[in-house]
Amino acid sequence: MHMDAGKQNNHLLNILESEVKESLLPLLQTVDLPQKKIIEDANSPIDYCYFPISGVASVVAMAAESPQRVEVGLVGRDGMRGIVAISGAESTPNQTIMQISGEGLRVKITDLMSLTNKHPRLTTLFTRYAHAFSIQSSETALTNGKGTLAQRLARWILMADDRIPGHDFHISHEFLALMIGVRRAGVTEALHLLEGQGLIKSQRSYLVVLDRNGLKKIATWTYGVAEAEYKRLFGNPYGEILPITLEQLS
Repeated sequence: MHMDAGKQNNHLLNILESEVKESLLPLLQTVDLPQKKIIEDANSPIDYCYFPISGVASVVAMAAESPQRVEVGLVGRDGMRGIVAISGAESTPNQTIMQISGEGLRVKITDLMSLTNKHPRLTTLFTRYAHAFSIQSSETALTNGKGTLAQRLARWILMADDRIPGHDFHISHEFLALMIGVRRAGVTEALHLLEGQGLIKSQRSYLVVLDRNGLKKIATWTYGVAEAEYKRLFGNPYGEILPITLEQLS
């Protein structure tokens, strides 16, 4: 099913100027993105670019010939996947997997690359998003290396909460442990700590954010740098849409 102009809810698409959006929309297909769906597999050809409109995908670094895995970034309605293929790399050693189910829009990489030839400033948009995502990944590395378990978990919850329309979502302790690179028992202990302070409610695989400001106080320096850089480049993806034309990116 192709996407109509009134239903897209991905920030990168929302800020496109009308001429480019009208060219891109007929190429987009609406797709379900259930939990655990792999939208980019490691070392495999990337045929589609995905623009999530709901749900959250995790970009996971995977060690060669080892079960070691850890999340290096989150993507929701603020971003896209497939950008490495647009750059000509064709594949990536990372894997992108849906952690919170949702919907998305996808377009064939070949079609999108043809569109960038017609509208060169699209390349600027995608390059700037790649930069914003690299800052998020850098902050994730810093947090995993220097942050406490409580800080890492609070940051992850805030980032997931940023990307969903409500303040509740389904996520297992097993997934959380993978995402922040700790044992499952450590995640359970940290969740109990945050719940005991009235910041979240956690039950089985269901989590509700009760106090974002309280989570920010726990996360301290681990949260905010990547978010500020994204807003500097693209505006606020989670509040009122503030259109940015491609001319402003040139």
